[in-house]
Formats: sequence, C-alpha cells, structure tokens
Amino acid sequence: MTTSNALKKMGTFGLLALVAVGIAGCNPWDRVKNAKSAAVVAYEYEDGLVQFDSGGNVLGSSAVGGDGIGAGEAANVLGGLFSGKAVENAQGVAAARQKNEAATQESYDRFKENLNAKFPDLLSKARITVVKFDPLPSADLGQGSIAKTLTSDSGADCVVVLHTTIGYVKEEGLMGLSKTYQLGIKTKVTIGDKEGKMGEKEFFALSTAKRSADGGLPAFPADDFNSTSKQLIGKIQSAILEVKLQ
Repeated sequence: MTTSNALKKMGTFGLLALVAVGIAGCNPWDRVKNAKSAAVVAYEYEDGLVQFDSGGNVLGSSAVGGDGIGAGEAANVLGGLFSGKAVENAQGVAAARQKNEAATQESYDRFKENLNAKFPDLLSKARITVVKFDPLPSADLGQGSIAKTLTSDSGADCVVVLHTTIGYVKEEGLMGLSKTYQLGIKTKVTIGDKEGKMGEKEFFALSTAKRSADGGLPAFPADDFNSTSKQLIGKIQSAILEVKLQ
C-alpha cells in the first residue's frame, strides 16, 4: 500500500499522523485508523538553554545567562583591577546576566501557557475530539505500560506528549569579538495508545530578530517567543493541512 493510500484509509486520525510521527511503512498505523479522540497527557519543558545549529540540532547547553566572557565584560573587570573596583565591576557583570536571565524566564513562562492553550485547538481543528486530562509534568510513552495506563485513564483513543526545548543559534563576527543570537524552540510531539508508543516528530523554529550581546546571552523578550511560537504552530498546522488535502 502506498503512503498516500494508507493516509486516506486512516481517516480523521490520519490528520494527526504527520504531526506525531514521520510517515514510514513500518509505523503501526493500522491499529489507530479508527481513533477519533486524543488526550494531551504531558507538557514537558527543559530548563535552561541549549545551543542549536540552524537546523535545530543540539550543539551544547548553557545557563540562561552564560556564554563565556565578552570583550566588553572583560574590559570592565580589567578596568576594575586597575581602579580598585574589581569586585564592584564583577558584581555589575553578574547583575546584568541575572537580569537577562530573569527577563528570558518570564518570556518563557508566558510561552508555555500559550503553547499549552493552543495545541489542543490544533487537534480540534483536525476534527479530533480533545479529551480533557490534567497534564502530568512528564510521561515516557516509550514504556508500553505507561502509554496503556494513560490511554485507559484518559478514556481517549490515544494520548499525546509534547516535549519542548528552548535555546539559541549563535553567529560570531570577525575574530569572535561580536556575537548575535536568535531564539530557537524545538517541540517533539509523541503519541501512544493502549499498545504503546506509536511515533513522534520534531518541529523547530527560530525567532525573526537577532540579538547582540558581548559576553553572556542577551535577554530574549516576549516578542521573540511570540514570533517563534507563531512559526512553530504554523508548521504543525501546515502538516495537518497537508494531510487534509490528500
């Protein structure tokens, strides 16, 4: 059976297939072709930031405010050594980083609320009945017993877990003296049913704005999270519409 014919036979639930997994012949979609309801059982969010490449691959991790010491920061601390204000200047650098971290965390918290509210709407627009469920902090659908239990407890045909990682893509100027950063967000959507995990798919998006910083990471404001969230939701919607048009 071709992929196109298989999707058509899946009916309504086929709309979620492209969102939740990469389509492949080995995916056991036959067992869920009649599923008409879903429950989002967990929204998982990573703490801190990771460094992505432009394709969304993780290169490393970093504290929200830390990405090495920039030339400007080093100059401030060095100036303090000669002026007798080294401790004061170092405290100023630390305070600036903490301020950026707090601003980014506040924006991140708002993003979480937004994604939690909008994702079920995407399922509804795909004509999938969303079964209300009090989300867990985490759920590993790779363990068959967990998927089976959550499916039974929710009363839905299948269960969905979203795992989101935030980070940045960094570009360095000449000699590494200047750096710009773009906020990056990656969300993995995993689904399972009473027989276990069925599959997953990742979506990645970058903010439209680039932020400059000299040592440490810049603050990523709400606008960055909003633009990235809009792209992320758009990619999921496009995946659903692509299946709808087949």
